[in-house]
Amino acid sequence: MNTAFFYFQNNSFHYELSSFSFVLPDLINEKFKNENKTIDQFIDCASKMSAGELGLELIKDVKYTMQTKREKYNQYNVNKSKTWTSCIHEQQQIFQKMKDTYLVHICIGYITNRNQDIDTLYNDIVHKEIRIRYYNYHLFKHQLLTDINNEMKESR
Repeated sequence: MNTAFFYFQNNSFHYELSSFSFVLPDLINEKFKNENKTIDQFIDCASKMSAGELGLELIKDVKYTMQTKREKYNQYNVNKSKTWTSCIHEQQQIFQKMKDTYLVHICIGYITNRNQDIDTLYNDIVHKEIRIRYYNYHLFKHQLLTDINNEMKESR
């Protein structure tokens, strides 16, 4: 099978056909297979580490929000409160286990050649987890206020 590729040489673009279409990627994958595996392990570890740390912050914010809304609307008993409290407690245990299991030195240990790309990748992982935490918090807050509003309507 022929493969077309372009390259730049002597200030001009060139076009060539090649018949080694699958040989080069196989050679590259063979050469870097161990590094690919460690990068995958690093991504998994860093994602879980960030999710654990930021998840615990989310739980703290959710508990605070529940408490302040209960104080503000104390005449309304949110029916789902016990269910939410149980769910929050379960999630807190999961996040704590993640935080205790996936430590920085373990995640960094997967990477043999640390460079700017790895740092960029780590920053992307953290920013993804921050966005997830942000959306989950606001989704929870919306649902809590919706439930309080519904109970207020029902009590009229």
